[in-house]
Amino acid sequence: MELTTIGKTQSSFQHHASTLDAGGDSIIEEDEDLELQWAAIERLPTFERLRTSVFDIDHDNGSGKEFKGKRVTDVTKLGAVERHLFIEKLIKHIENDNLRLLQKLRDRIDRVNVKLPTVEVRYKNLLVDAKCEVVQGKPLPTLWNSITNPLSVFTKVIQCNSQEAKINILKDVSGIIKPSRLTLLLGPPGCGKTTFLLALAGKLDQSLDVAGEISYNGYRLDEFIPQKTSAYISQHDLHLAEMTVRETIDFAARCQGVGSRADIMMEVSRREKEEGIVPDPDIDTYMKAISVEGQKRNLQTDYVLKILGLDICSDTMVGDALKRGISGGQKKRLTTGEMIVERKGAADFLQEVISRKDQEQYCLHGQRATSHETEFICLYFQNDAAHHHCIYYNDSIYAYSDNCGLDRPEVERFFFQFLLLFALHLESTSMCRFIASVFRTMVTASTCGALILVLIFLFGGFIIPRPSLPPWLRWGFWLSPMSYAEIGIALNEFLAPRWQKVSKGNMTIGMEILTTRGLNFDGYFYWISLGALFGFTILFDIGFILALTYIKPPKISRAIISKKNFSQLREADDCNGSAELDNQSTLATSPQTTAETRNFGRLVLPFEPLTISFKDVQYFVDTPPEMREMGFSQKKLQLLRDITGAFRPGILTALMGNDIHSPRITVKESVTYSAWLRLPPEIDSDTKARFVEEVIETIELDGIKDSFVGIPGQSGLSTEQRKRLTIAVELVSNPSIIFMDEPTSGLDARAAAIVMRAVKNVVSTGRTTVCTIHQPSIDIFEAFDELILMKTGGQIIYSGILGHHSSKLIEYFEGIAGVPKIKNNYNPATWMLEVTSASVEADLDIDFSRIYKDSPLHRDTIELVRQLSEPQPGSRDLHFPTPYAQSGWVQFMACLWKQHLSYWRSPEYNLARFLFIIAAALLFGAVFWQKGKEINTEQDLFNILGSMYMAVIFLGLNNCSTVLPYVATERTVLYREKFAGMYSQNAYSFAQVTMEIPYVILQTILYVAITYPAIGFYWSAYKVFWYFYATFCTLLYYVYLGMLLVSMSKSIDVASILAAAIYTILNIFSGFLMPGPKIPKWWVWCYWICPTAWSLNGLLTSQYGDIKKEILIFGELKTVGSFLEDYYGFQHDQLGLVAFVLIAYPIIYASLFAYCIGKLSFQRR
Repeated sequence: MELTTIGKTQSSFQHHASTLDAGGDSIIEEDEDLELQWAAIERLPTFERLRTSVFDIDHDNGSGKEFKGKRVTDVTKLGAVERHLFIEKLIKHIENDNLRLLQKLRDRIDRVNVKLPTVEVRYKNLLVDAKCEVVQGKPLPTLWNSITNPLSVFTKVIQCNSQEAKINILKDVSGIIKPSRLTLLLGPPGCGKTTFLLALAGKLDQSLDVAGEISYNGYRLDEFIPQKTSAYISQHDLHLAEMTVRETIDFAARCQGVGSRADIMMEVSRREKEEGIVPDPDIDTYMKAISVEGQKRNLQTDYVLKILGLDICSDTMVGDALKRGISGGQKKRLTTGEMIVERKGAADFLQEVISRKDQEQYCLHGQRATSHETEFICLYFQNDAAHHHCIYYNDSIYAYSDNCGLDRPEVERFFFQFLLLFALHLESTSMCRFIASVFRTMVTASTCGALILVLIFLFGGFIIPRPSLPPWLRWGFWLSPMSYAEIGIALNEFLAPRWQKVSKGNMTIGMEILTTRGLNFDGYFYWISLGALFGFTILFDIGFILALTYIKPPKISRAIISKKNFSQLREADDCNGSAELDNQSTLATSPQTTAETRNFGRLVLPFEPLTISFKDVQYFVDTPPEMREMGFSQKKLQLLRDITGAFRPGILTALMGNDIHSPRITVKESVTYSAWLRLPPEIDSDTKARFVEEVIETIELDGIKDSFVGIPGQSGLSTEQRKRLTIAVELVSNPSIIFMDEPTSGLDARAAAIVMRAVKNVVSTGRTTVCTIHQPSIDIFEAFDELILMKTGGQIIYSGILGHHSSKLIEYFEGIAGVPKIKNNYNPATWMLEVTSASVEADLDIDFSRIYKDSPLHRDTIELVRQLSEPQPGSRDLHFPTPYAQSGWVQFMACLWKQHLSYWRSPEYNLARFLFIIAAALLFGAVFWQKGKEINTEQDLFNILGSMYMAVIFLGLNNCSTVLPYVATERTVLYREKFAGMYSQNAYSFAQVTMEIPYVILQTILYVAITYPAIGFYWSAYKVFWYFYATFCTLLYYVYLGMLLVSMSKSIDVASILAAAIYTILNIFSGFLMPGPKIPKWWVWCYWICPTAWSLNGLLTSQYGDIKKEILIFGELKTVGSFLEDYYGFQHDQLGLVAFVLIAYPIIYASLFAYCIGKLSFQRR
């Protein structure tokens, strides 16, 4: 059950007197040395005996010491080379040796009558329903739908009709899945296959209504933890791009453990000892090595890599849309390897086993009940949304401690402060971990984390002293961890001897400062504060564990359906008894496929058929460092060598980009957007619209044209539908030549057939089409007209027509001496790759590339290239007057249109920042209620400046943090669209910065409308405008700063780290912690270029710079305006300069964003 990655974990063994060899044909006499070595192992204690075996591998350990022959070895201490050589010894030919190994394992266990547990899965009257919200228009999660959804409860009270509908996914499904059998689940799209597998695996979304019974060996799912017994593998891939293949498998192995392998190995070993059986040394080594817990590197990883064919790319990064990595097929096998590296039990549920698979359980939205350690590690890998807030939180306290005026600290007090800051660090990281575990998406965690920090700082006693808090809110002071940090640091400092000079009224200077801040506690409160911080740490850690244990992952999106589609489903339900749909975020009617052949003929727009030829193409790249380390001495690595050939119109040749699209627009909008930007401007809008419809019909997307594109592996289109959308987006540009890179990679047979039918439809229009395919099925392979076959090293070994049923290809290779004949009904593509492999070349001592160069095929190709290289009479040179089909203004408008749709359909991003600013404004209004005109002392001004400081720092911080993931997602799309020549980077970037303006204006209106009257600022048009203007510019430059950081970073993680560092700088030099005139001269330039300093200048000076009222300033009467000028350097007559600088910052950041997004490319594919 858990001893191998593929299923059955069994073994063969030798008797102490004799044994059979691998083939079972001859008897080998007992080896005396082996008997002595095994006797030594038998005398060991059980713990050591289970990790000690006879190891038989000859190798050099790298230090000059060679090992030869059998030796007793601790299996936990096998090195990387030893593990590799051992697996190579066990499995030389995967097809035969792996089966032989499994049989030996089974024989060993059966020999001592150890019974492996099995699981029988029963399901009876299984019923699954989904609740859908019925919306007007297209079923898309827009900002308006998200706002009105919480209000729908009031609509239901007022109206009699319900706004929700229930869709039947599974209905009265019953059956039995017996052990030791491979069960296939078939059905058309939308019949509920995915939901059925999820139900059996116990991983259904909690929002679904489930009825019926599911049992494992008679136990219901609520009586045990099904995730520890069953493994569910989805059809999508989702991996950590920066990890290598080996690291990914090792990580999975460490998190999942060895399962019951250790118990089985102990029982087998005990019975063998009792019966005097000596096992096969290799089998014994293998079983023991994979049964030991806690290993950082496990032999099981090497085994999985070998049998899945991943050993050739084990040290390659997985990669993603931006980073070059392994292929789609290798990612699919990697996902399988992650789940089978440890056998969960006897129940495996694999969704689309020959399509892309999903590693979702290892990432942000994964739901995997293996161990809390797994979720802990994944959370830190994927969700650092709140972590940079944690950095800012710490830095603020450190800034306060530095601002206390520490001078010649006593050793004792130094260590007291160090201890307190250490406790604060533990508390803050625990708090951020807890926030990230509760709010499990990047945007939500950032928003809620920022709001929690606002509360902590508001009631922490630093921004606003405890005596200045409203009496009815002072309890909040004792709930803020920052309060205890401030108490501890302040007492440790100001109760020091150097602050004990008497000032006035028999009060020391230190006590006077503490009293002013409301911190006049006894010295023992330091220890109370320290204990409170450790208490908060424990509390947050407990909350973190409980959150990981009980909080379910967030739903990717709400299930919504249009009234039109729901009416159609109800009609179908009336006719057929029920409407069955797959569990998707956007429900739409599926296209009805028929067996009829559709003759599309030429599309609406004519194009010019073109031929492309190439001769003796050589291609070199820099040799990767990994290859240099392995001894490859050449500086350049040649990938293509002497490539010659031609591609002609109307012929499908087997030789598109990544399936990357904007996730928040529909299929039709994606195609329309491409046509808008890529078709010539002289084509009118009606013709373009007809052409778009024709392309959608050609690629068979008409049934899903109003569906959300979504995010791969999470929502929206399936993998196959994305492939076809990519073809449509390129075809709508009306090209003459189309190159498709692996259009069927990672697809199942049905999906690949649909894609290839769409490709053949394109070919039927007369276009030159070239595809690369990895080991296609017979039907797909024989859909091609011509084939160019290459071998490792970049050399062509066949170029020519395939012929009927691949007859020409078969005839060519069967004519080569020594090449085995193809079997009846065998896939020609598979046979072709097998007989031309490097091992066959070595066995036959031939060079297929040399044979091809000496063949008539090569001579015919050379002649064809010569003919096609000569221009036909009357032909003209290709000429493109501009790089883009449309003018800059049209590009800008098209990009703005798409950005508008994307923003409107991103409720998580926009609704989150609107709710945050409303909540923060209400908090500020409550804490600073009507304090705007109650200015009598310098502390009153400090309090008002504190409210402005909180707004500038935290509102801006949230805007900057939440925009990071949005821009990072769109940047990936930008790379593909810019490479396709759709628009310039300026059109894209300025459209995105323009799209932010209305949303920031709405944010500003909400904030000003709440805080201005609540705080009680002076009512005048001039002051209201300035308050609005300064707030708007502040929020805007923070958004553009976030965009700039993404454009300068290779990933969102790097951008988050840069953002945390910049938040600290913006905080320190804002002029609040230390006024500008008091900053040391060699640092004052940072103050003058810090945008937050200009924001505070504009906000405070516009409100109070012209106030002539005299107030008590440090015991002296002085006007408000003169105090601002003397203490902060804020001059009312310089507001014009402040206004200019404030608007200059967003313009500068936006311009830098436009420059960097175009010049800095982090795509490595």
